[in-house]
Amino acid sequence: MVLLAYVVMAGILQLPPVPPPPCVPGITCEPPPCVPVLTCPPPPLPIPGDKPPVLPTTAAPVPEKPVTATTTKVTLKWKAATDAEGIAGYRLYRDGKLRAIAGRKARQATFQMPCGRHIFAIEAVDTKGQRSERRSVVLRRRCQ
Repeated sequence: MVLLAYVVMAGILQLPPVPPPPCVPGITCEPPPCVPVLTCPPPPLPIPGDKPPVLPTTAAPVPEKPVTATTTKVTLKWKAATDAEGIAGYRLYRDGKLRAIAGRKARQATFQMPCGRHIFAIEAVDTKGQRSERRSVVLRRRCQ
């Protein structure tokens, strides 16, 4: 143990660099562990004629169960987006703030459901970083 500490202190032992997490402001959990991402470099400029991903108009997130006064979490489901280049994942929002990032195969996510009215939204992101229009749903939890 003492020898290992000496080797590390002498700078002989070098660990391989850890690759940076995907850069999306907020919290990302792909791959685990979850890490905060505060700032990102600007996205690449779009290529002329390149189109962002398309979320079907029926892709608005839908609650798995009705929201009641005792609901503390809500699971939302959505339909898959399409894009010629491929979908990289989904960005999920509550009240306009990024709350989660889901992988390209994800079709549901669970959120805390505080009392009051909340807007939940989803947008697809393609492999070039372009975003679709957001689709949203308004949910209300009436608390006494």
